[in-house]
Parts: sequence; structure tokens; C-alpha cells
Amino acid sequence: MANPLLDRAPPSEFADRRQSFEIKAKIDDFEELSRIIEADLATLETVSRPQGWRNEIVDIRVSFAWADVQRTLPVLRGRIETRVAAVCQRCLDAMQLPLVLDLDLLLAQGAAGEGREVWELDGDTVRPLDVIEESMIMALPLSAMHAPGAGCDEPANVAHRPADNLVRPFADLKAQMDGDGGD
Repeated sequence: MANPLLDRAPPSEFADRRQSFEIKAKIDDFEELSRIIEADLATLETVSRPQGWRNEIVDIRVSFAWADVQRTLPVLRGRIETRVAAVCQRCLDAMQLPLVLDLDLLLAQGAAGEGREVWELDGDTVRPLDVIEESMIMALPLSAMHAPGAGCDEPANVAHRPADNLVRPFADLKAQMDGDGGD
């Protein structure tokens, strides 16, 4: 069975049909996302790398519609849920990062959308898979970390620095501005 997310058409056609997608895909179906995850996991020792991360399910429920009654602004709305393998930047161990996206994207060529994120189109057509994949990539954190209390609150080799040793380079300036230490 062909993947309907691969269809390429003008967003207006998807909106006219009120095209909906309720699909369970795999991380491996998203080439660029898979490449990014693989590069992140490459920093781990081979024995520490999670197995089967490419088979993680991506639950996709999105639909195209019109954002206005004049039918000039197609919009993609929906929700995407998955878990991606990542390296915690605090403890440097593998982790599963939950990724939940609520989409409300206005598909336009340079138009501004009130209250919506505008997805600028490169051409006249769009492929839903590309929009979904790029949305997931943009939702990835710059530094993935375990949730607080998940067992890696800080690296083991970092000692606490007492609060009284903090360097406050602008403390004197603030005191002068407040009139406490001025002439």
C-alpha cells in the first residue's frame, strides 16, 4: 500500500478535499530525522546505543482545511506523537525523548497568518511527509536531557560551588545605580 504522505499536490487541493491522515509510521520513514538521530547516537559507545530506535512508531493525525471563508489560506492541523532516541547532554547516556507536536500551520507563500505559524512554501506544491518531518526536526531540543528526578540530575564529576563564591561582575554597578555606593 502506498504511503499517502508522499503525495505531492498544491495545498489548496488537500484543503478542498479536507484531506486527513491517521497513520502510524516509523522513525525510519523520515530520512532526515533518522540521519539526525543516528548522528546524535554515534557519540555513544556501540554497546550503549539503543537498538531498534528506527522502528519507533510515529502516530500522525493531521488534516488539511481552510483557515478563512474565502478559501485562500490552506492550513494543516493535527497532532504528532512519538519517542526518539537521544543522548542526554547532562549524563551522556542514551534516553527516550517524548516528542508531542500540536500543529496549526498556515501553508502560504510569504503570507502572514494571525495566530498561526506560517509554513512558507518553496513552490506551488507540498508533500505532507516533508512538512511533518521538518516539524518534528524543529521540535527536537537543542540539548536533550532526562526529566528532573529521572536519575541524572547532574553529572557525577561536577562538584557543587557554594553560592558565596559566585562572581557578580555588575554588583558594584548596580549598587552605584541604586545610590548605595555612589558619590
